[in-house]
Amino acid sequence: MVRKQFCFEEGQNLALKRRAGELAVSEAEVIRRALDAALGRGSASTGLARSALEAFFANTENILSQQQEAPTYRMGRTAALS
Repeated sequence: MVRKQFCFEEGQNLALKRRAGELAVSEAEVIRRALDAALGRGSASTGLARSALEAFFANTENILSQQQEAPTYRMGRTAALS
């Protein structure tokens, strides 16, 4: 890695600290992720997460396509008490 030094406005600094806390990562990691997004490059973990999410959706669609519609039941008040 290469070390860089930046100057931020006070509001940017507070937002950076808040976001790093929300994500439980360092401020430098938030900046790296933002830079990757701005440059149109995803990090390796972003690529893995995207692949996992796509696989999840594909699997979900497969499961849903195999499901039969559940029959409609009507339960009266007396049926619920027995």
